[in-house]
Amino acid sequence: MSGGGATYAWTSQHPSLGNGQLLITDSQHPVLVEVSLDYARNKTWLTFQMNPEAGGTKVTCRLDVNLGFNPINRYEGLFMDGSMGPDLEKALLNLSQLAEKKEVSNR
Repeated sequence: MSGGGATYAWTSQHPSLGNGQLLITDSQHPVLVEVSLDYARNKTWLTFQMNPEAGGTKVTCRLDVNLGFNPINRYEGLFMDGSMGPDLEKALLNLSQLAEKKEVSNR
């Protein structure tokens, strides 16, 4: 299955990560993908917005996290950009490299 409603679930051996599930909540080809991540203590939503620009496409990633009222989760939320940011930037870089590679192979 692909697009809205597609899921991926995992089981982690790492006690602090736990099990999780990724769900594509919305997909509007070629401009939008919304993803819900449910894992450990957090519910996270990612939105990837694609905007065509001269010479390519600008991809913007938005991250929303429900930390609830647990003070430990809220404290950890202060460091979320530093812990998740590099992974998201790496994912966007990989996406860019894949898109450029596909563009070259289609010529």
